[in-house]
Amino acid sequence: MRSIQRSLPVLLFASLALALLIGLLHGPSLMAEGSAAGAIDQPLILSGQSPSVQDFIPPGHANFTVTITNTGTVTLQNVNVTGATTADCNRSDLGTLSPGQTTSYVCTTSGGAPVTESFLNELQVNGTAGVTTVSHTSNAYVKVINQDLRITKTPRFQSVQMGGMAFFNITVLNTSDFVMTLEQIDDAVFGECDRDPSATIALLPGEPFKINCSPNDIQTATASEITVIAKNADNPDSEPLLATDIAWVDVLSLEATLNPSPASIPEPGGLVTYTVEIFNTGSLSLTLTELRTTKFGNLLDPDNPLIESGTNACLSGGTPPLIPPNGGGYSCAYVAPVSGQPSQFTDTLTVTAVDKNSETVSTTAPAAVTITNVPSAIQLTLGATPSFINPPSQEVTFSVQIKNASSADSITITKIEDSILGNLDGRGTCDVPVAGVLPGFSYQCQFTAVVSGDVGDQRSRTISVEARDDDPVPAILNASDIVIVTFIEQPEQKIFMPSVADDNDPVIEPNNSCATAHNMFLNRQYFVLPPAVYPSDQDYFMFDLVQAGPVSIDLKNFVPQKGQMVVRYDDSTKPLPNCAKVQKRMSELALNNTMNLNLSAGRYYIQIINDGSSNITEMYELIVHVSAP
Repeated sequence: MRSIQRSLPVLLFASLALALLIGLLHGPSLMAEGSAAGAIDQPLILSGQSPSVQDFIPPGHANFTVTITNTGTVTLQNVNVTGATTADCNRSDLGTLSPGQTTSYVCTTSGGAPVTESFLNELQVNGTAGVTTVSHTSNAYVKVINQDLRITKTPRFQSVQMGGMAFFNITVLNTSDFVMTLEQIDDAVFGECDRDPSATIALLPGEPFKINCSPNDIQTATASEITVIAKNADNPDSEPLLATDIAWVDVLSLEATLNPSPASIPEPGGLVTYTVEIFNTGSLSLTLTELRTTKFGNLLDPDNPLIESGTNACLSGGTPPLIPPNGGGYSCAYVAPVSGQPSQFTDTLTVTAVDKNSETVSTTAPAAVTITNVPSAIQLTLGATPSFINPPSQEVTFSVQIKNASSADSITITKIEDSILGNLDGRGTCDVPVAGVLPGFSYQCQFTAVVSGDVGDQRSRTISVEARDDDPVPAILNASDIVIVTFIEQPEQKIFMPSVADDNDPVIEPNNSCATAHNMFLNRQYFVLPPAVYPSDQDYFMFDLVQAGPVSIDLKNFVPQKGQMVVRYDDSTKPLPNCAKVQKRMSELALNNTMNLNLSAGRYYIQIINDGSSNITEMYELIVHVSAP
């Protein structure tokens, strides 16, 4: 008996024919989608033979039709066929194949002896792209029929997961008119399908013998030939009877990667481009049916609310992507929002595809984006109203503003303490803890206390604040500042604008420029409605300083909190009045501001600018403090 090869790494012809057909119909459209979504840029070649099995009654010759397709994305040169079992199937002059292009030819055994035994016609097709050579092996089976003995191995074609189990039903049939004994059943690849020859089995005419086998851990696509040997029971010295059959097992295998860019983003997050790459490492063409991630749902769903369809190149447009076998690839990209606290933002892609028999194969690919921490911060602004008082004592309202200066984290204020009164929780409008202060927003409160002292005394108190951010391991934030109340001898006077005041000016408007600035008396507090939005409206005030010395200007209750206070003075090189020169500018966004100056004698102007809301009806307070000579 001729020897039987034990390992035949080959590809199912039926699956090859399907791959070639679908490749011809859909290959160009896949490539036309470009780099955003489409076939991986690579050389690939696929071959097939028909018929896959031909029942043959000797003597005679067998014919084969060989089909070759470029299933890759680059042109293949010097396409040729080598190593064919049937020498006539070798070719050296097939030329060039463009992506998606197919060529075919017919070859025959007629150049040799007539066929008398079953055989597997294997061949290898090759092509080059630059310095790269790609190859593929295919086969077809010539089954010589024995009139007295038959064997069938079913299913003839099946596909299994990589590492999975195949199932075969094997039937031996006595088609003679005599009793025969089974000597051997031998599978060329799967030893599980062999029959132990130690036990003799007699088959009557027309009687079948059946066995089942289930080889496991299938790793490669395989053509598995099986051979049965029997003898005439009445004539044991006669020539053995031999019959064969063949079955193919295809392997379904997918590999995938999911690559995020950037792989690291600062909190609270941002947009990340994910690139999907899928490789069909099995032996059958696969149709992609689902791309699903744990965080962003089905990438093939145009109505997916988690991803903007305009940034999702994985949408197939109604035609499911086809992935060629033996390393064929598909790639696409989508943009998705990644957000969260400092951590690893993990996502898992599940790829699902089906072969021509609707067998399903899937694989998963993890991806991780690192969300890095952005340091949090707070800003503390204090105020005292009034900040200049007369002895012996007076009640002062202290204001506290805590701003979340972080760009990413919300904060919780956990403590507000005064160096004199201690914990301020429950004092005035202060109430802690304060949760959920968003980035850029502030918490404000105020409390009152009696301050005592003599002329010239400065009473200071320190207010300290503690907060924590919302990170998984919260950062503890601390800030403190000092607020000062000064005792002066001369009592303050309050002048309400507009009114008839010492300057006999019943109306302060218009005072939109230094030329129309309203004259101020020193150490008198003015109550004024804020101007409308700059530059259509602004307030100018003027005061004269007869001798050099320290000056303190208080702007209180400036509700819009987007304003500026600018102190200007006359330019001696230009006609008076003018206020081109800036002495100092204070632009802090605070309810209360104090500007301390050391000024020479001369004329000065105060410019009040409101960049905020124009419908504020609550008056602000303005006073210029100058110590008595």
